[in-house]
Amino acid sequence: MRREIRHLAHSVEDSIVSKVNELSSALLDTSNNIHCLNSKIQAYRQEQNAAVEVLKENVDVCLRHISSREATTPLQLTSARDSPTNPWRMVRDKEATILELERKNDHLRAKHESVQEKLKEKSEELLNSSRLLSEKSQEASLLQDSLAVAERRLAESQREVERTALRLRHAEEDSEKQTTRMKNEIARLERELLNERERHSSSLLGLQQELKQVHLESSSWQERYMREKQKTSQLSEEVSQSRTQRLRFEKVDSARSEEDTDNLEKGNSVVSPELEDMKTKYDALKKELTQLKRKVAQNGSAQDFSAVASPEEFSRLILEKRDIEEVCLSFDRKFQKQTQVLKRLDQMLKESEAKV
Repeated sequence: MRREIRHLAHSVEDSIVSKVNELSSALLDTSNNIHCLNSKIQAYRQEQNAAVEVLKENVDVCLRHISSREATTPLQLTSARDSPTNPWRMVRDKEATILELERKNDHLRAKHESVQEKLKEKSEELLNSSRLLSEKSQEASLLQDSLAVAERRLAESQREVERTALRLRHAEEDSEKQTTRMKNEIARLERELLNERERHSSSLLGLQQELKQVHLESSSWQERYMREKQKTSQLSEEVSQSRTQRLRFEKVDSARSEEDTDNLEKGNSVVSPELEDMKTKYDALKKELTQLKRKVAQNGSAQDFSAVASPEEFSRLILEKRDIEEVCLSFDRKFQKQTQVLKRLDQMLKESEAKV
C-alpha cells in the first residue's frame, strides 16, 4: 500500500509538472505573438498615418496644380484624364489605396481581437490549471499525511506482531512443559490402574462366583414360586367351590340344613389341612427370600454387582428381583384374602350350627 501511494504521488507530481510546462510554453508563445502583433499594428498605424499625411499633401498639391493649370491652359477631357499624371486619376488611386489600407486595418483589428480572446482563454486556462495545481498539491499533502499515518500504523503493527510472536513462543514453551507433565501423569495413572486391576482380579472372580450362585438360587426360587402359585390357584378354586357350596347351603330348606352343615364341616376339614400346608410352605418360602436378601446384602450393593456383571445382565437381575417382590406381595394379599374368606366361612358355619 505504501508503494502504491508513493507511485500515485509521483504520477500526480509528474502530470502537474508536465501540465505547468505546457501552459508556460503556451503562455510564452501567446505573449510573443501578442508582442509581435502589437509591434506590427503600431508600425502599420505609423505607416497608415504617414500615408494619409502624404496623401493629404498630394491632394493639396493636386488641387493647387489643377487650379493653376485650369487658369493657364484649357481643359482636355479625353486624353488628359487617362494620363498617369492626371490629378483625378491620382486621387482615385489614393482613394483605392486608402480603402485597401482600411480593409487591411479591419482585418488586423479582427485578428487582434481574436488574439485577445485567445489570450483571455489561455489566461483562464492558466488560472484553472493553477487552481488544479493547488488542489493537486493539497491532495499530495493529504496523501503524504496519510502515508505518514500509514507508516506509523505499519510500524505499530510490526511491533505488535513481534510482541505476539514473543507471546506465542512463551505459550508454546509452556504448552510443551504442560504436555510433558501430563504425559508423566498419564504414565503414572496407567501404572496405578494396572496395579489396581491386578489387585482386584481375585476379588472380581469371587464376586462372579457369588453372582452365579445367586443366579442359581433365584432360578430355584422361581421354580418353587411357580409350584406354589399352582397350588395357590388350586386352593383358590377350592375356596370358590366352598363359596358356591355356602350359597347353595343358604338356599336349601331348613330340613336339609343338618346334612349340608355336615358336608360343609367335612369340606372345611379337607381344606384346612391343605391350608395349613400352604401356610407352612409360604412361611418357608418367605424365610428363604429373607435369607437370599441377607446374602445379597452381605455380598454387596447393586453397584458392586453392576461393576461385576454386564449392564444387560444386571438390569435383568434387577427386573427379576422386582418381579419376585411384586409376586410375593401379591401372594401375601391373596393369602390374607383367603384367610379372611376362611374366617368368614367358619363364622357362617358357626352361625348355621347355632341356628340348627
